[in-house]
Amino acid sequence: MNQQDDGQKPLMTELKEGLIEEGVRWIRWTTGGAVVGAGVLGGVGVAWFGWMGLAIGCGVGAVSGGLGAWLLYLWLNSLWE
Repeated sequence: MNQQDDGQKPLMTELKEGLIEEGVRWIRWTTGGAVVGAGVLGGVGVAWFGWMGLAIGCGVGAVSGGLGAWLLYLWLNSLWE
């Protein structure tokens, strides 16, 4: 009852590996977007508002950049399926 035919992986093992791969991809996309967003909005903030603008711009940029990159990833992924 516990034998594997043709060397196939159990369904749960395959599901777990797929979820881990997908999670790693999400983290990479959101991290990249957060870094880019923080850099861009932080630079704009420091140029226009000084050091307080840098802090606020980096925070807002990290959140919006991460969210935007994640949504872009989901959209691009839906085109390929």
